Amino acid sequence: MEFCQSVINETLRFGNIIPVLWRKTLSDVYFKGYTIPQGTAIMTHIAAMHLDPSAFENPNNFYPWRWLAMGKSNNWMPFGGGVRHCCGSEIARMEIAVFLRYLVLNYDWELVEHDHPVALPSVTFPKGLPIRIHPLEEKTP
Repeated sequence: MEFCQSVINETLRFGNIIPVLWRKTLSDVYFKGYTIPQGTAIMTHIAAMHLDPSAFENPNNFYPWRWLAMGKSNNWMPFGGGVRHCCGSEIARMEIAVFLRYLVLNYDWELVEHDHPVALPSVTFPKGLPIRIHPLEEKTP
């Protein structure tokens, strides 16, 4: 299941559940010569971080093997981070893994019509990536 988790990580890096994180400054923040006043709403765009070439090599390529070598990354935040990290993240990852295993072992699928990913502001498919799912034939021993 290690590679399955790498596929899940890479999928979440591309198509994050939460496109942005909102926070409010509790005090004045000084950042690169600028002052961000207390009470200012700050928006972190997760897709911008996940597709940043300084954080991920070849960020526009779907490459799940990167997670086998890289392990954890401070630049990967599909479930938030710190004290506000989603408490259900591990059960969500487990549910995704069970669903993927069942899907791959029991079904085949095909594109209904051509579609392509667009990364503005987060990765999506203009047509919703329409697919047709077929049960696999029973395997004979």
